[in-house]
Amino acid sequence: MCFSLYSATNTMLATYRALLAPFGLTYQQYLVIQLLSEEKAMTVGALADRLVLEASAASGLVRRLVEAGILTKDRGAHDQRVVTVVLTERGLQLESELTSVAPCFAASTGLSIDAADLLIEELTTLRGSLEDARLIHD
Repeated sequence: MCFSLYSATNTMLATYRALLAPFGLTYQQYLVIQLLSEEKAMTVGALADRLVLEASAASGLVRRLVEAGILTKDRGAHDQRVVTVVLTERGLQLESELTSVAPCFAASTGLSIDAADLLIEELTTLRGSLEDARLIHD
């Protein structure tokens, strides 16, 4: 099971790498743009939680997107440690250009909508079970 998940993940990331290359984005950067297109604004901590990343990894990801002009960040007025990020005009433009990526990826899987939904459900259950086993330490 583990090798199947590992190899499927590598193949999935290679597929996304090819789809995102014309936009100069990594898969994680793409996910940030997708989340912010839904949420409009998020703290870096919330972004890390949603992407299942360490805070330091999320901070580096945000820094690179800010440097690229895709995000802006704002420190909280009451707590300078809280950083909120939003898409810039360039980020919003890029998000609209990325609308073909998810359907292209979905089509490349060869899965029906029902099969994809079932796979997502099973993988979510697996992740939850592994987290509940508490072998992973934060």
